[in-house]
Amino acid sequence: MENQTALLTQEEARFARTLENDPEIRQQAHRFIGACIAKQRVEYDESPTFSPENTRAIESLYDALHLAAQGDQTARNMVSLNVETEVVEQTIKSGHVSSVALDIDATGRVLQFGQSMESVQENSLRYASNSPQILARTKAETLNAFRIADYAKDGTLEDNYVLVLSRAPDDIDEAEMGEAGFFTDTMSSSLQLSSIENGALVTESAFVAGKATPSSARHDAAAMSALCARFGLDSHTMNATELLANPIVIPKYLAPNGVVDIVQLYDEVLGAGHFFGEAKPSQDYQNYKQTCVQRQANFSPMVHMITEALIEEAAIITSRVNAVERLSALVELVMVKQSVVDESIDARVYGAAAAQQVALARSAWECGDMQAMEHHAGRAVSVAVSSNNCPTALLKAAAGEGGPNGNANESADSSSIDEDKYGSLTFYCKNGHLNRRPRGKLISQCRVSSCKNSVAC
Repeated sequence: MENQTALLTQEEARFARTLENDPEIRQQAHRFIGACIAKQRVEYDESPTFSPENTRAIESLYDALHLAAQGDQTARNMVSLNVETEVVEQTIKSGHVSSVALDIDATGRVLQFGQSMESVQENSLRYASNSPQILARTKAETLNAFRIADYAKDGTLEDNYVLVLSRAPDDIDEAEMGEAGFFTDTMSSSLQLSSIENGALVTESAFVAGKATPSSARHDAAAMSALCARFGLDSHTMNATELLANPIVIPKYLAPNGVVDIVQLYDEVLGAGHFFGEAKPSQDYQNYKQTCVQRQANFSPMVHMITEALIEEAAIITSRVNAVERLSALVELVMVKQSVVDESIDARVYGAAAAQQVALARSAWECGDMQAMEHHAGRAVSVAVSSNNCPTALLKAAAGEGGPNGNANESADSSSIDEDKYGSLTFYCKNGHLNRRPRGKLISQCRVSSCKNSVAC
């Protein structure tokens, strides 16, 4: 790998903006962005419909929830993928690799469980924060989506990757970053490689730290600049948003192992003693990639639990904003409680106050005090502050953007969605397995098949 990168030239790796067709792509993207921000109906071909009556397209999580509640399996799969993505991004801030495969239809449009990528970008733009800095990032992400879709059509991605370097903002202060949903202990960056693999558009993402320790100075700007230099490209004058808007097209042979090769380069430019950007001993990158696959698989029971809970609540989810807020709140609730019995989850991702309560809940669990464990776990949920590796803040109800009838809804509240007349909906069995029962109903046994302990009151 080191010998390869030492020989890279400008002709082998290029910024997307230097490609011949980029002016036309930018023009198309800017028209789309302008229409979305003006809240005009964006004209694009509708995605295939997946409702039982075959009359509605999936254009948002809101649509998917309501179709899933009617029994649509494709919509359910989309909800599950949204849940899995949120679980990973809330709980893992660095040192993780994930992969998503998207479909390409006969016309060359990119789809994910029937939802077109145009509608995904439209939702992001229309519900993006009115912060000019965050909106600028959303615009850059939209432009990149147009580029990647175009490269998928013209064959560029058969032999090349598109590398998107997304690091934490550097044009807002740390307090504002926390409010916008960034986890400032790591200042996480995302390294994304997109290409065509076996007819599908595959995007591999790696989360790396933007500073070695929580108290260290940021190193992401210097590391990204040095990384670009290894590809023969100069990005030293670009801020974080400009770098995000300038992806790199590189031949696949330069990263034969995918995104972990880019992570290895990132660590190399930082120097010895770094792993995924943090001050940690190095490991074998390919083996570690498999560790990430297993770690994500271990979240499957929680993903299933949250997916079922969201679909169960579809009838009371009345807007697109409300759907995303419910998703975030339910993931936070379940994963904070899961962190009590799963020490692989660093509870600090939910804030210092929540981490303290999780520590007390873990101590109570070790002592066999289930009542104290439940108490501290509940306190952890009530004080938790979640963050996301790729945050796009949503407009609140006052913005006037709502569901199909234009009626905005109030934001979700974690404390209110976990209780009914029988008490908490999410609770532990005596063996520490996390359970969630349907609203208004009781269950008698732990839902973990190998346990089946009584959970009756």
